[in-house]
Amino acid sequence: MSKSLLALILSVALGSVTPAHGSEQISYEFVQELPTDAAYDNHFLASSSDQLPWGAPDTVEKRRHFDERLLQVGANLGLGSQVQLLGVFAEANVWDRLAVGGGAGVSFWGPEASGYMRFRPIVWGGEGRDLLNAITLRAEYTIMHQGGELFSFCDEACGAQFVGRTAQLGALSVGFEHQLWSGWTFRYDFGFAHVLSATPWSCQVGHAPALCDGEGPSNDMMVTLFGVSHTL
Repeated sequence: MSKSLLALILSVALGSVTPAHGSEQISYEFVQELPTDAAYDNHFLASSSDQLPWGAPDTVEKRRHFDERLLQVGANLGLGSQVQLLGVFAEANVWDRLAVGGGAGVSFWGPEASGYMRFRPIVWGGEGRDLLNAITLRAEYTIMHQGGELFSFCDEACGAQFVGRTAQLGALSVGFEHQLWSGWTFRYDFGFAHVLSATPWSCQVGHAPALCDGEGPSNDMMVTLFGVSHTL
């Protein structure tokens, strides 16, 4: 009787232990299959990137560069400038920060021609269709016919008047440049020009040639230019 009771107790005890071990194994395997936080985050980003309103990270718009369009042509208007009144120019963007060009035009005194370099030390904007901007430094060489006083009401009583010479000028100016997405560009420059070399002045009294007496007009002139151009 006691042996039968002991066997029954052992069989019940062993039977209750076995399912317990089995449930522990099943629970362990279930926990092992759960994704970690990092795996869950990666899965979420991968599945939802196509639904984000701003698109995937590689769709961020890049900034435009000035040298993406090599050539541009345009026109200048001199606002109170003795160096140029009206002119046209063409230039090449050899680098995002550097452009070289040349132009021709007229001043109050006559024709002029020039060659120049424009350096862009500071550039900003230009993402997508935003305005592309730059602060510019310009160095220019100009050859022109330089006259005397622009407006003079003197007659013979004023003595000899300086009427003209051929001058070579060097100019330095600072300005701004703004380029639209369409390729239209607006620029303005402010600076000064100095006569590097020149032929002797010609003078006259009335309409008759005369010897020049005293010093001629100043060798320093103001530069104020506003330009509009389009890239090719």
